[in-house]
Amino acid sequence: PVATGVIEYAEIAPGTTQSKTILASVRGQGLYRSDDSGSSWQQVGSGLLDNGYELKGFTYSPDFAQDGVVIGFGHNHIMRSTDRGNTFQLIDLPFTRHEDVRDQSIIYIGNWTEIASEAASGTTVRANATSGNVAVLPFWGTGVSWIGLKAEALGIARVYIDGQLTAIVDQYSPTPLWQQSLFSVSGLSPGLHIIYVLATSDKNPNALANWTVVDAFDVIP
Repeated sequence: PVATGVIEYAEIAPGTTQSKTILASVRGQGLYRSDDSGSSWQQVGSGLLDNGYELKGFTYSPDFAQDGVVIGFGHNHIMRSTDRGNTFQLIDLPFTRHEDVRDQSIIYIGNWTEIASEAASGTTVRANATSGNVAVLPFWGTGVSWIGLKAEALGIARVYIDGQLTAIVDQYSPTPLWQQSLFSVSGLSPGLHIIYVLATSDKNPNALANWTVVDAFDVIP
């Protein structure tokens, strides 16, 4: 075999009835294609791993045998190939939303409480009132927004991008405001970045407490 490891996804291409074309995504090793029903394999998807993209699944054009189109998707990206998987281009999306309840890439450090609400982006938020606890999202892209809540018991949080303090956000509001863009940055260099939302003991003088709430993050490709 060309590669050994965990196969994330494999599928036979439509319209290849005699010598079947198969694409397989191998965890940490990229994309492989067989053009002879699995007897031999070659690595394809040039540049995917080098640029931090790993396909977790893909689908073929119904006319794959003629047009060679493959649509691949990873954790927060969608790619398109027009040459049978040899090369891929990123499909631009306005943003990718990472929701609290549905996205394991958001890392919560410290004791964050899960709160269910139909008003939240993904039906839950995470809340924390301990200074020093942090919510972290590593992401590939050029920008990111923190989506959260403003309410009378919420405090002041600090936002860091790539380790640099970028904003101090007051989440106080006399009435609840759900799915608010509390912080946003754009124009970052394309690549890997990290956003930290740090809870503090600070709060608005009118606030009843110093809770910090994370609902989701929107990542701009």
